[in-house]
Amino acid sequence: NNLAHTRACVESVWRHSRQPFELIVVDNGSTDGTAEWLRASGVTVLSNERNQGYPIACNQGMAVAKGEIVVLLNNDALVGPEWLERLTAPFKNPVVGMVGPMTCDGAVGQDAGPLHYIPGETFDAAAQAWAVKHDRQTHETDELIGFCVAIRREVLDRIGGLDPAFGLGNYDDIDYSRRAKLAGFSCVIAEDVLVHHHGSATFKAEGVDYGRLLNLNRGLYQRKWRHIERQADPA
Repeated sequence: NNLAHTRACVESVWRHSRQPFELIVVDNGSTDGTAEWLRASGVTVLSNERNQGYPIACNQGMAVAKGEIVVLLNNDALVGPEWLERLTAPFKNPVVGMVGPMTCDGAVGQDAGPLHYIPGETFDAAAQAWAVKHDRQTHETDELIGFCVAIRREVLDRIGGLDPAFGLGNYDDIDYSRRAKLAGFSCVIAEDVLVHHHGSATFKAEGVDYGRLLNLNRGLYQRKWRHIERQADPA
């Protein structure tokens, strides 16, 4: 659902993506005309009859994507000028497996701090100014948030998709970052890319108890990695 967010997101991608790309939208059971608008716009749409959750939907999209780099992007995000060129630039280093941008919503390690712009009106100018100020600056991180993350095809081939055990979503992205690093890839933040993220728009619209979901998946994540660590160090 949230067709207004989806339309704004898709239109920002169309407006600001200069290099060749394919756009695949996975619709998780929307009932507000989202799928119809997407199809009329010529977007490749994969439709689920009900909400399968973020990890499964992402995996569906990645399974049919053809590119050597796959970008996961939430429908409540907006991208700015040169976003794709800058987001994929760090992949020139073959060790880099995942790249994420800076944002406005307090994402750990990716928080751009207090910013003053109006989404849909002055964001493009703010994103452009941010890119110039932080041109080609990057730093490594232990985890990337999934609202916008670029993934090298080799990572997908090596470790597979997101873990569907995380249900509707949360901690699937932290888990994936950790799996990528365990496989020998680095996670990098492209500091010159600013992506606006409304934050949890779908959860709020659908009445999901975000705090409860976050706690449940945090526990799942902790149990999963305790098990993995015990297997790696049986002593």
